[in-house]
Amino acid sequence: SFSHVFDINIYYHIGALIIGAYGFVVSTENYLQTRNPLPAFYCYVIILILAAGVHDTVMQAIINNGLTGVSSVGFQNHFNSVHFAAPITFIFIAASLTKRFIDSMNEADKLNSELEQRVKDAREELAENYEALEKVLVKQSTQEERERIFRDLHDDVGSKLLSLYYRLDNESDSTLAKSALEDLRDIVSHKPLQSCLLEHAVAQWQAEAAERISDAGIPLSWHFSGAASEIELSELQQTQLRRMLREVFSNALLHSKDLSEIKVAIDYSDNTLAISVSNDGAPKPVSGWAAGRGISNLRVRSRDLMGSFQLTDLEGSWVQAYWTVPIEAAQEEPI
Repeated sequence: SFSHVFDINIYYHIGALIIGAYGFVVSTENYLQTRNPLPAFYCYVIILILAAGVHDTVMQAIINNGLTGVSSVGFQNHFNSVHFAAPITFIFIAASLTKRFIDSMNEADKLNSELEQRVKDAREELAENYEALEKVLVKQSTQEERERIFRDLHDDVGSKLLSLYYRLDNESDSTLAKSALEDLRDIVSHKPLQSCLLEHAVAQWQAEAAERISDAGIPLSWHFSGAASEIELSELQQTQLRRMLREVFSNALLHSKDLSEIKVAIDYSDNTLAISVSNDGAPKPVSGWAAGRGISNLRVRSRDLMGSFQLTDLEGSWVQAYWTVPIEAAQEEPI
């Protein structure tokens, strides 16, 4: 009978069948959840082994008992399929492991590339942080140096100006020394000027220039034009423009021979303030002037105000300093 075939190894066959069925169920569930082709491959292998086992068992039963209970000699030359199932299974498993190894290598290469990119990004970020830190240190060193210069000015120059103020008998000279001392204190104490209307600032500049130029016995011509009743200058603009006017007047008084007149023209139009200061008595054409500290400071101050500055020769021995400034530009004190 067919049951006689299973008498000897019935427990072995039942155990192998249960293990195969369990592996098939687990592989099927894994494939349905992940859609990974590897579990499906395992299912095919289990089905192949099961089919080979069933084939060999049925053939053995036919050989022993025949189809009608009589031994069939014609089936004795058959081959057992399960003998081929094992090598084929190992080949498939080797192929699967090879694929997994290749996928692992590709994943390792990908992770290595990502790691290199992260290291590169970290280095760039570190370089940026270092550069920012270096800028902060430079700014801090610059600020410390400025504080040291301010202390020296206050202690040395300030005390000398104060002594000069009390020693001068001439009222105009003492007034000039007092004005210089007040300006020095404003600079050293970082005292900002209040923003004010353009026409008020021009009036202050004119009063200061008239007092200074008249002490030198030089006529001053002052002209201001433009609808600027509501135009307001920032603290920086008022400070820088006043210092530029002072520097230009100083150059005219110190370096111009046979100086007989100074002309100032201030014009506001189209959100632009144009200032020109001209005087005669220039010793040589502008092209022959050496660019000293004063002219360099004038160019720097105009640049800080987003404007422009130029020196030009006029007729005779006249020379003109001319600069323009956009009123809405530059709101903070440069370092």
